[in-house]
Amino acid sequence: MAVVEVDEETYGRLAFAAGLFGVSVGEVIARLVDRAGVNVADGPAVDSVDEPDVPVHVIYRGERIAGVFERSSGRLRVTSGDLAGQVFPSPSAAAIGVVERLNPERRNPQTNGRLFWIVDSTQQPLRSIMGRR
Repeated sequence: MAVVEVDEETYGRLAFAAGLFGVSVGEVIARLVDRAGVNVADGPAVDSVDEPDVPVHVIYRGERIAGVFERSSGRLRVTSGDLAGQVFPSPSAAAIGVVERLNPERRNPQTNGRLFWIVDSTQQPLRSIMGRR
């Protein structure tokens, strides 16, 4: 078994994540490496920073709202409707913005952006390229 050296603060963060997910610290590291797209046999895969932005949309309350998911930052930029030009820190924040704008009487606007937004090219939820949370 190989040994990985990290500082105490990093180990603490890894241990915390391991506790949250009910896995070992090694499994947390393995998942992080997998998520980064590193393949030992082929060298590093193209990182999401180099991947193109993803056009997305939603039809909510009869209105089509378009946006662009920025893979490199995880942000979502709305490109049509009343919120056009606004950049949200996450797909969920953008989804909440849309819900609040188009359905202000809705008591709880919290919305899972990974399921709310649809990838234009595949017609699948954004989760299909982001994964589950």
